[in-house]
Amino acid sequence: MPLKEKLNKNKSISKEANKEIERKTSGGNSKGSGIGCTVKFEPLPEFISAECEKVFSNANSYIVLGRDRPGDRLTGYGGIGATSSHSIDLVVGRRAPGAPKDQKVFVDPNFITDAARVYIAEKTDVDQNFKITSNNSPDAIGRSAVALKADAIRIIADDAGIKLVTKVNNRNSNGKLINRSLGVDLIGGNDDSDLQPMVKGENLVGFLNRLIKQISDTNGLVMEMSKAMLTYEAGILTALGVPWPGSGAVATVPTVLKSLEDTKIILKGISQKISLTSDTINYLTSIGYRDILSSYHRVN
Repeated sequence: MPLKEKLNKNKSISKEANKEIERKTSGGNSKGSGIGCTVKFEPLPEFISAECEKVFSNANSYIVLGRDRPGDRLTGYGGIGATSSHSIDLVVGRRAPGAPKDQKVFVDPNFITDAARVYIAEKTDVDQNFKITSNNSPDAIGRSAVALKADAIRIIADDAGIKLVTKVNNRNSNGKLINRSLGVDLIGGNDDSDLQPMVKGENLVGFLNRLIKQISDTNGLVMEMSKAMLTYEAGILTALGVPWPGSGAVATVPTVLKSLEDTKIILKGISQKISLTSDTINYLTSIGYRDILSSYHRVN
């Protein structure tokens, strides 16, 4: 079928847009350029398939239905002939960024260098295969797994949110009883040497509120002790008829307390109480502009 007729079968765009595509892709100099999603001439590696695999491919995009093998045909549970080890391997960009020019290259699956992959296996050692650290968490050995690997991964839910859930069933895919409940590890840089538990926000807010109350109570106690000390000193000076420091008048309890209210100690105490109240509202309540609790995300 002529190129023009093929392009004009695209009913999702106008005839004018189709003609523009024809103009850019039908010229002699553009042959093999890939412009307009036409054929692209580029060096590609050749995939080494195994006897048990059914391969669907187009250029450097593959769907492979077979058995678990993270490398050559002797790797994985498929390599040792294990039962119940079927797999689906969706991969693009084998041996990224491709094969050298004018050189034939044959490749096996490579979970590290291949550009992007969705790997679904009935039985595999997923952490070892993808070189995922497991110093502080158990390896998944001989387990069914789904792994996504790429330069960037986005999981998008428009309506009903995203849930990461562990241990829905009491038995794993091998029929073995699951006797532990593991959670979710968020590991940056594939380094779990300082992996720490997540914080429960509501419990943290409760603790901080109690702590702030204790600080506020201590603040009030210090202010009362300051008042008591100055009152005691005023009583002694009054009994001795000694003028209150800074004034010519004889010290009396009322004059001392009035002076006390103007001291830096009292002003600082009042300021601290106001600051604590403000911080409580701003950080520990839903109306605060720096509320430490997320309106969206939760953890157990």
